[in-house]
Amino acid sequence: MTASPTQHSDNSPPDNSGADSLPDIAALHPGELAQLYQSLDDDQRRVLLRESGAQFNAAALAWLDESLVQEVAETLGAAKVARALSEMDSDDALAVFEDLAEDFRDRLFVWLSPATRGHIRRGLQFAEGTAGRIMQSEVPVAPQTWNVGQTIDWMRSFRKDLPTDFYELIVVDPRYHPVGRIPLSRILKNRRATPLTELTETRIHPIAADTSQEAVANLFKRYALVSAPVVDGDGRLLGAVTADDIFEVIEEELQQDLLKLVGLRDAGLFGGLSRSMGSRLPWLAVNFLTVLLAAAVIDAFSGTIERYVALAALLPVVASIGGNAGTQSLAVAVRGLATETLERGQHGRFLRREILISFANGVVMAVLAGGLAGFWFDEPRLGLVVGVAMVANLFVAGLAGGLVPIVLQRIGADPAVSASVFVTTATDIAGFFVLLGLASVVFL
Repeated sequence: MTASPTQHSDNSPPDNSGADSLPDIAALHPGELAQLYQSLDDDQRRVLLRESGAQFNAAALAWLDESLVQEVAETLGAAKVARALSEMDSDDALAVFEDLAEDFRDRLFVWLSPATRGHIRRGLQFAEGTAGRIMQSEVPVAPQTWNVGQTIDWMRSFRKDLPTDFYELIVVDPRYHPVGRIPLSRILKNRRATPLTELTETRIHPIAADTSQEAVANLFKRYALVSAPVVDGDGRLLGAVTADDIFEVIEEELQQDLLKLVGLRDAGLFGGLSRSMGSRLPWLAVNFLTVLLAAAVIDAFSGTIERYVALAALLPVVASIGGNAGTQSLAVAVRGLATETLERGQHGRFLRREILISFANGVVMAVLAGGLAGFWFDEPRLGLVVGVAMVANLFVAGLAGGLVPIVLQRIGADPAVSASVFVTTATDIAGFFVLLGLASVVFL
């Protein structure tokens, strides 16, 4: 969440290693205050909240990690939080409201201004992760029949109803359909009598309120947008998504994809231990089950390992290189799917490319690993076995790393969700099977 700055300070958050040394938090920007609060341990946070009292700027709620919002809000009280939300842009107020517990929300609603209450209720009508949920309700709008002078007079008269920061106006027709946009620079550089129709850019990109925020982010990237109107099913203007909203979406999606690759729902930096354990344990259990498959392959060739112990030392080498290669292909695939640069018609070409790259890398690694193994154990045949296993394993790595996220997307699942677990399992099983199977043929 990001609220628009209302005050800037050159002061950096001091090193508050002790609970008894409180900084002058009244001089801090809300973002700096949130950063300071998050840098403290639990006891120091309680001291800061208790000792700062009315000096604690409730606007910092918009910068806090979502797991900390409730504890700060409870200490500040519903009335102070409501005042802060009423001064925020509607999208930031809604984002803070979403992070609060349900019982606190009920108490908070009584204190909210009617306008803020209406903005929040409207935003909550839309599904989470959609354009309607992240849009600003306060939109600088001008009828297409106005001129520059009327527009400037309106903005001055109704400045309290405008967003804290904005960079362009949305032009609407009599049915309140967006028909164009005008950068503020054009308003300022032209005479008062200039009709808005002469300044309007008619090429705009209205966004349906139910559009996913990922699709909105891709639209902003494709057309280098500063803002875009959000419309209902009839094409009427509801609000606008701005670039600062998209920055948050991109950061959020990046963090979520990174966490999903290893099966986590959140980073758990500030949550309780039980919550963090609960988010990690299920996929560790899944990983345990998949590892059992790899263990079963090793067990099937236990006789080979007993007779040629050097294989035990080489198993991690083959598995590690294959796992890393698979993760590389997986990262490229997930990024391509997330940014929509890897479209359905390109899947086959992408897979061929990843397989070719992995195979070529496998040949190089086969020479290195096979040569080292043969020299180390003074057995050229062992080097050959390791080399063939390396080529085969990296081939599987490229195939699995590219294919798993594509398959997940085609069946309607998130391509980032724990794909690394399945890719690593595939490379482990392939590497162990080829290495031990080939060794059984060569040495036994």
